[in-house]
Amino acid sequence: KDAFLAHARKYDRDRDGFLDAEELDRAATDFTTMMTQSTVTPESQYPLDFNDETVAHVIESHGILDKVAFLHFANSYDEDQNGYLKHSELSRAASDYVETGRNTPTPVDAEPDPRLLSVAEVRAALPDWTEDQINSWMDKGWSAQQIINQYAKPEPPLAPEGFGGEYSAPEQPIVEPELEIEPVVEEELEIKEEPSEEVAEGPSEASLKRLKKAELVELATLQGLDSSGTKADIISRLLR
Repeated sequence: KDAFLAHARKYDRDRDGFLDAEELDRAATDFTTMMTQSTVTPESQYPLDFNDETVAHVIESHGILDKVAFLHFANSYDEDQNGYLKHSELSRAASDYVETGRNTPTPVDAEPDPRLLSVAEVRAALPDWTEDQINSWMDKGWSAQQIINQYAKPEPPLAPEGFGGEYSAPEQPIVEPELEIEPVVEEELEIKEEPSEEVAEGPSEASLKRLKKAELVELATLQGLDSSGTKADIISRLLR
């Protein structure tokens, strides 16, 4: 409906800002015709044929980096219009493809590392923590949200409306992280941090049940456990 109305705006012939029945009918007829037309180009409907060995030889000879992009470019070199790219046509296409600067590597979709995103999330909430500290906790199976919930300082609530400078927000207890840092050994420079005895036991069943399923799946994956099934299935594996 929204697409049709956007299309129909240009059919306001008398420019009165109102679409009458005749204008709407004409717009609907043109819109229906436009929607039934194929959006696939003839080139992709009827791709040109070629010999795989010939293409491989041409690509290797000219150092073509992206086979798909090159074959798409070579479609316009079917000089005899017989639907088949022969060696001479492919060679000519390859030369022009390289000379015109189109010979570039296949673009790679670089997805961000989930661990880096999680570390950045924790650092935003806990700016005093280093990346090594965060990675150390995550290596033990803690998710970013669990670390933040456990160690982030709670923010005091805003003053109620109508209170002036004399109002002071109630103090909230601040939970300081308890980290035990072992002395550095000469042979290894890595600092190992162990949580307090209470934290070392890991999350309780009650705390795991408060997590979303996506967080439970992430926690199970980090611990090398099967992350399939219901929340109860995943929690049972984490508590073993």
